[in-house]
Amino acid sequence: MIKRIFGCLVVLATFIISCKEDDGRIVNTFSAQVEASNSSIAPLFIPASSLISEKYKVIVVFSTDGGASYVDYPLLKPGDSYKAKVVYRPASGEVELGKDACFKYDWSGSNPVPTAGATGDVADFVMQDDNAISVTVSDYAAYSAGAWTGDWVGTEDGACCSGDDPNTLTADPADPNKITMDNWWADGVDVYMVFNPSTNVIDQTITIPEQTTSEGGVASGSGTYDQCRGTFVVASKYVIGGKTYTWNYEFAKE
Repeated sequence: MIKRIFGCLVVLATFIISCKEDDGRIVNTFSAQVEASNSSIAPLFIPASSLISEKYKVIVVFSTDGGASYVDYPLLKPGDSYKAKVVYRPASGEVELGKDACFKYDWSGSNPVPTAGATGDVADFVMQDDNAISVTVSDYAAYSAGAWTGDWVGTEDGACCSGDDPNTLTADPADPNKITMDNWWADGVDVYMVFNPSTNVIDQTITIPEQTTSEGGVASGSGTYDQCRGTFVVASKYVIGGKTYTWNYEFAKE
């Protein structure tokens, strides 16, 4: 799992000129923008190296038939009703972010404001003479230390080692953010981690403070977690028997 930093303002701007209505009104300007800098846009974890090419692929699409179909450029007149929806559109195909329960949406910066759906991935609008649609997408899951206890599987991924290690994770009664795994490196020894509470995707971090295990090895590491989706990964280091082993440890619930 890659640490997610989607630090950009994603903008789709279109301009529509319609035919005059009987009252002389026309659509002068129409623009739409998505602010997704505080969102992981999961499950499509976008590496930082891809931001330049990917940042314009989170867009708003529009429906003039009540949501039955969506297009990039709606043909509308002042007074017409329509729906706007946030989607992610990589080369592999369009993804509806609303199907992922880990996001919240804020359309309140739009002018005009939505007539309905102001907190969902789809919002309803009425076309005006001038329109500036704006939506902010962000992760919203509240931090919960208890979510990290229980039975997990840690998948080793590194030059030194591979395999799936069952682990039972328990919280320290004095510090619920201090979580101990009972089968470090499949050696059956305890190693503890510290989860740093955060609802912000760029700050969801884990540390494994340097510590000596019961078999005499020295364990350490650091990583990230995804509170919303219940996964975490640590870059692990273990010094034992005069040798140093490093690997990524990717954890998911059993």
